[in-house]
Amino acid sequence: MIIMSKAEEIADGFKNLAKDKLGMLSEEDKKRNDERMALCQACEHKTDLGRCRKCGCVLSAKTKCDSCTCPIGKW
Repeated sequence: MIIMSKAEEIADGFKNLAKDKLGMLSEEDKKRNDERMALCQACEHKTDLGRCRKCGCVLSAKTKCDSCTCPIGKW
């Protein structure tokens, strides 16, 4: 497993967000990302602006980052 810096995780998430918008993600990745986002949407730490209060990340990108994890262990 490769350890990524916070900046690399953010870049990976936004790269995959762009791929999703362009229809370039695999069905497996889409399913994983949708499951993660569903957990985040129901989380008490999600802000009204779609950010995580625990890590500060933009959830639409964080949930698409291949190596990222939830800061409180939900995914």
